[in-house]
Amino acid sequence: MRSPAEHGRRAVAWGVAAVVVAIVMSLPAASGAPNPTLPVALGSRFVGNVSAPSLTAGDSGTMSFTLHNPLNGTIRAISLSLQLYNFSAFPGGASGSGALSDPPVLSTPTSAGLWANFTWASLAAGASISPRGTVGVATSSATPLGAYAVRFALRFTGSNGTVYLLESRGWFPAALWAEATSGPNGTTELTSHSLELLNVSGVLPETSIQVRGSSLDIALYVILAVALVLTGLGAYVYFRRTRRHARSGT
Repeated sequence: MRSPAEHGRRAVAWGVAAVVVAIVMSLPAASGAPNPTLPVALGSRFVGNVSAPSLTAGDSGTMSFTLHNPLNGTIRAISLSLQLYNFSAFPGGASGSGALSDPPVLSTPTSAGLWANFTWASLAAGASISPRGTVGVATSSATPLGAYAVRFALRFTGSNGTVYLLESRGWFPAALWAEATSGPNGTTELTSHSLELLNVSGVLPETSIQVRGSSLDIALYVILAVALVLTGLGAYVYFRRTRRHARSGT
């Protein structure tokens, strides 16, 4: 039989355990707090006038955009990120989101790679950044031909001190996006409930960089096509004349 002292120690241990469990159960969940949502229509108004280049492999160009504040108050601590994240090959439209092989390089005065990052201290209500934001885009002769999707992410602090996060389609898994945007009768729609499921304040637009073959390649395809047409016409004329001579007996 246990002594009274041992019973006392066990009672204290169980009491401590109960307190620990109660404290753990009272802690907030490990997942991040939900992001506050904005009116759905505002999402496409923050980043606009996006211009992405169509380049011949080995050439360079510039991607540009405008950042606008459609809200009624000044926004601060603004950060905008652009990232290459997906590739669709020409022809055939095959796509994947894995590692990109010899992709275009995004460059800013401070960085070069798959990412381009920008920050601004503040932007007044109804104002846009000036000049437009620009990102250098460089390709090599080894860059695969196709379309390289670029996704956007924007974070800022509103005039009320609330932090907002907006992201484009490319940040969400396909299954989550399909669930969040599923409308009645098989339609697709973006609603405030969609934003809650995606845990973002709004959804931004996306763009893509096109990388095509050289003009010499295109010229060769044109010459080949013309040659095939001329060959076909020559064969048609030859066989037509042969049949005509056969009928006339000459």
